[in-house]
Amino acid sequence: GFDSIPSDSLISGPHCFAQLDAVAGRHVFIVGAGDNAYENALMLLARGARVSLLARSSPSAQSGFTNAVATHPAFSLFAQTQIRRARVEPPLIHLILSTPAQEVSLVVERIHILAGYSPNTAEITDLLAAGLGHPPTLDERGYIIADASGRTGIAGIYVAGDVCTPEFPSVVNALSAGARVARTIELDQRRLGLLPT
Repeated sequence: GFDSIPSDSLISGPHCFAQLDAVAGRHVFIVGAGDNAYENALMLLARGARVSLLARSSPSAQSGFTNAVATHPAFSLFAQTQIRRARVEPPLIHLILSTPAQEVSLVVERIHILAGYSPNTAEITDLLAAGLGHPPTLDERGYIIADASGRTGIAGIYVAGDVCTPEFPSVVNALSAGARVARTIELDQRRLGLLPT
């Protein structure tokens, strides 16, 4: 039933941190249990929202975050839980959750997806395979394997950011890696005699 949820009620990634004052007094359901999910929960609770958080396994957020929300009266944790169904009756979203003990019905007004990251490499992999005859090499999680300077092992193909850096996916890290890769491209082209020295 997730396809029936309006886009302004199903928010993901960094967008979950925008316009939080608009959800004061509303019930927000967060899918995810890492630092981002718990930080989002703290920010929502501070603005008077009610927060329910779903952890597919056990929360992985740092204890400073988990401890800060654990006793808040407007916070609920559903660990080891999955969403079974969603049904929309605007502005409400009716969820059926499967917990280790039982099925739980929950009515929320907005859903934030902060459930972790996976690399968005499928399109680039397909494109390179079609254009060059072979795709870049991926690790077991789907990240493009590259050296510290962004070289992929395919001549003229460099990568930076979240497609190759699983350790700390962030804008700051991507910008830094992009600058490093740009410098590497310049040096490689000079070495090949494609740029004046």
